[in-house]
Amino acid sequence: MPLGQGPIRRRSISGLYLSPDFSIFRKILHNDIAGMSISGWKLNGFLQRRAGGFLSLVLLLALGGCGKSTNEKIHEALVRSDHAAVLFNEQSYVHALTEIRQAIVINTELRRDSALGENYILLGHCQRELGEYDSALATFNASLEYFQLVGDQKLERRGRIALAQLSYDLHRFHAALSAASDAAAESMVFLDSTNAFQALLIVARSNDKLRNYSKVIEVMDTLMSQSSMAENDEVKQDLWELLFHAHVGTGIEANVGRAMNKWIEFISA
Repeated sequence: MPLGQGPIRRRSISGLYLSPDFSIFRKILHNDIAGMSISGWKLNGFLQRRAGGFLSLVLLLALGGCGKSTNEKIHEALVRSDHAAVLFNEQSYVHALTEIRQAIVINTELRRDSALGENYILLGHCQRELGEYDSALATFNASLEYFQLVGDQKLERRGRIALAQLSYDLHRFHAALSAASDAAAESMVFLDSTNAFQALLIVARSNDKLRNYSKVIEVMDTLMSQSSMAENDEVKQDLWELLFHAHVGTGIEANVGRAMNKWIEFISA
């Protein structure tokens, strides 16, 4: 049974033909037979013609009643989307990709814009984890155009961050810096602290790879003040390492010493 679909009530063909609710069928048959001088071959031809027409009618009625309702489709899309997210977190990326594609088909049909946007982001992440980098880039870029079209700015920021992270992983640091900077600036305007932190972290890392050490230090001031937004201690460790590396890059020994001491304090805490 498909996900989200309840049992289908099947119509009984015999019940449809014999039920008093459909007595018109018996009346038609009675009138036709009464007005004819029926011999064996005429009766046989008559029944064949009536049987063919009747079966066609039953088929049309059955097909008309088998389609899923809008609520059933919405439920199936939700189930598939949630299942895809679970599979992704379990690193079952192939199965997650299959599920999210099915959800996209349903949500596209229903024009559920917000849900569809979430689906596109997860699709891109699945493709990225499977090494389908060109497909992931195309998906993230297409999702940005879609978010702009439907006017979902928060999802657009998430899409830019995903695109920036993928670009960074592919060593396209200028592209990563551009996408992350746009996402960070917009996130701060709309007080979207979670996305602002994620975007600024990519900005700092990209500037570090591009040896823009003064820019790294400038961004790190903001990141350090929001270190509570870090997902775990590993990310906080990365912040201190970035800051120390940036000070080393500037060549100012006093600042290098202070950064080292603060990093040691963090590790010892």
